[in-house]
Amino acid sequence: MLALAAALAFPLAVALAAYEFGRRGAGNFRLSVASEVAELERRVAVLDEEIVRLRALSAASESSLQIERVAQQQLAGQVRALEAENDGLRDDLAFFEGLIPASEAAPDTGPRIHRLRVVRDGTSDRYHYRMLLVNDQRKADKEFRGSLQFRVAVRRADGDAMILLPADGAQPDDRFRVVFRRFQRLEGEFAMPAGTAVTAVEARLVEGGEVRARQSAKL
Repeated sequence: MLALAAALAFPLAVALAAYEFGRRGAGNFRLSVASEVAELERRVAVLDEEIVRLRALSAASESSLQIERVAQQQLAGQVRALEAENDGLRDDLAFFEGLIPASEAAPDTGPRIHRLRVVRDGTSDRYHYRMLLVNDQRKADKEFRGSLQFRVAVRRADGDAMILLPADGAQPDDRFRVVFRRFQRLEGEFAMPAGTAVTAVEARLVEGGEVRARQSAKL
């Protein structure tokens, strides 16, 4: 009887031992997997943070480059404007120097327009103009009192056209009123309707409804 019990107890003990070993092995495996998952989740979180940081740096760098490019473009535009103004002043100087010897013998020709320049303001629909006005009249105290008018040739999608600024019959505002005695340099700007490309501009001096002087410039 004892021998039978011993014989039965041995395989039961072996089975229990195998079950416990398997249970512990499975638990260790689950712990190992859980630890690996936790480590991977930690690494993913670190990488996510690094990606966010790098994206922020990239955006900041791009913004800085854009600001630098805009600043450089603005500076280049200012340099071009100053160079153009300097060239214009040199032209005016040469013109006035040429007038000095002939001032006494100059005919009584009335008002004239010289050095007309018209340039587009970047890619906008605004145009900057510059000109020199001369009033060649014997009576030095006789003023020119009139207005400035532009005859603008434009190209549009529906064809070429002419635009008058201000229009015929319209009362000119302060931008276009002109009063001077001998010399005057005029600078200003005018706007064109969207979708028009200016090809040429004629500046006119109008007095008493009569065009007294004109000069053209091509763009």
